[in-house]
Amino acid sequence: MMRQPAAESHIRIVGPNFVAGLVIKDDRAIHSAPILGYMIGWPTERIIALAQRRGWTIEDENEGSAHDH
Repeated sequence: MMRQPAAESHIRIVGPNFVAGLVIKDDRAIHSAPILGYMIGWPTERIIALAQRRGWTIEDENEGSAHDH
């Protein structure tokens, strides 16, 4: 049986002077807005940890919910 490819998810990060998106697949960032380009290849856990340290908000665009970090 063929393995189904992992679905992509989209998150939005809101900082004090930017709003930018990331595409997540297999628990890693695979595409990003230019301002977050350094995060490509990062695991989701690392992205969330940085957002928390910097006081950014993460929004899951797939669920339409916001999480303050």
